Amino acid sequence: MNRISRIGTQLGMFVVVGALAIGCSSSSGTTSGTGGAASSGTGGTASSGTGGAASSGTGGSASTGTGGAASSGTGGSASTGTGGAGGSASTGTGGAGGSAGSTAMYAACPSGVVKDKGACVSGTDAMCSNTCGPSKTGYKNCTCNTDVWGCDACTFPMGADYSCYKLPATVPACPADATDPAGTNLVQNGSACTAAACMPCGSGTLSAYRDSSNTAKVGYCVCVAGASSSKWSCASTKEWPTQ
Repeated sequence: MNRISRIGTQLGMFVVVGALAIGCSSSSGTTSGTGGAASSGTGGTASSGTGGAASSGTGGSASTGTGGAASSGTGGSASTGTGGAGGSASTGTGGAGGSAGSTAMYAACPSGVVKDKGACVSGTDAMCSNTCGPSKTGYKNCTCNTDVWGCDACTFPMGADYSCYKLPATVPACPADATDPAGTNLVQNGSACTAAACMPCGSGTLSAYRDSSNTAKVGYCVCVAGASSSKWSCASTKEWPTQ
């Protein structure tokens, strides 16, 4: 075989081998392999995988998870949680009728004008405060709503000394007062007294004294020394200082 024939034969072999190589490569392409592309593989994409996306996973999103959000979780929010016995923190556990301290005292009401459930003029009569309790140590804030006065329970400021009104284990009855027009011998609030100072008397269940209108009341009295004489200072059980 001459030189030209050998070169032709070799070129032919190269063409055959190249064709075989190309044929083998096309039979195993990566774009159509088993399992599909990552975007359509078993289980779906991350946005639709088992259990849903993070925003809709088991139990709901963080804002609607078990028990609700912090604002509506078990027991209610901090502002509506289990109520403390005796009222909210602003009024503290009530003593013998009186609260342990509440909101700030309003300006004084006109004397003898404002009474709980009494008539008023909404939008004209301003909020005000009446005194209450023995020796006027407490106060009642009053507000005019729909032309009717509404007054809070008697509140006693925190930090004051109420030792003079401390009730003994057994409260004695107050001395008999023969001036009682009803003949029940009840002492009257504001009348003269000679009993020992700061020694409460009265009853938490029975009529024990008379108010300024001679109406019998359940409550207690103490004999308070004044500039010229001592006088009874009385209050109902609902308006007696915290014990």
